[in-house]
Amino acid sequence: MSFSYDEALRHGRICLHPTNFMWGLTAMGAAATAELAAIKARPQAKPFIYLIPSWPLATELWWPLPGDPHHPHHWARLLKTIWPAPLSVVWRRRTPDGTAGPTTLALRMDEGSAAPWFSATMIRLGRALPTTSINYAGHPPLYQKDDMIQFAQRHNIFVPPCLHRGQMPPQDPPRPSTLIQILSATTYKVLRLGAISQAELASALTAKHACP
Repeated sequence: MSFSYDEALRHGRICLHPTNFMWGLTAMGAAATAELAAIKARPQAKPFIYLIPSWPLATELWWPLPGDPHHPHHWARLLKTIWPAPLSVVWRRRTPDGTAGPTTLALRMDEGSAAPWFSATMIRLGRALPTTSINYAGHPPLYQKDDMIQFAQRHNIFVPPCLHRGQMPPQDPPRPSTLIQILSATTYKVLRLGAISQAELASALTAKHACP
C-alpha cells in the first residue's frame, strides 16, 4: 500500500496522512502544494509546517541553529532529544546557495509508531512534506473517519486503503501540534499551544526561557 501512496504523491495527488495525534493533508511539489492551499481556501502566503523523516534533513533545510553546538542545551541537542513529537519548530530557512534566507521554515518530526508505512514512505522520498489539518480555513479540523473520507472524495484526495479498512483516527477532537519559534540561543516564542501543554513544553525546554 505504501508504494501506491508514493505514486499518488509523485503524480501530484493530495493525500491524507496519519500522525499519532490527528490525520492531516499533504502533497509533494509546488503545484500540488498550491492546489492544497486553494482547496482549503488558505492564503497562498501562509506557510505550511513541513514533516521531515530524520534530523539530517533539518540541518539541510535550516540555517544552523543559534548558540554553541557543543553546549549540552544547544537547540540541536534539545530537539534531537524531544523529537519525534507533536512539536513544530520555526527557524530561519537555508537558501539553495547555503546562506541564511530572509524567511523562516516550520519543521516537525512525528512519531512513526501509529503508521510505520507512512514513516517508510517519508524515508524513501527523503524530503520534507507539507502538513495541514483536514478542513477549510477558519473551520474546525475534521477527525471522524466518514467526514475525512467525504472531504477527500469531494476534492479527489488520495485516501490510504488502511483508512477504508478501518484504521481509525482519535475519536476525541484532536489538538494540533504545539508550535514554537526559535528566537536566539536562549529564547523562544510559543506561537500555538496544542498536543504539548505549556507545562510539558517548559519541562522539555528547561534551559530555554519563553518570551513574554
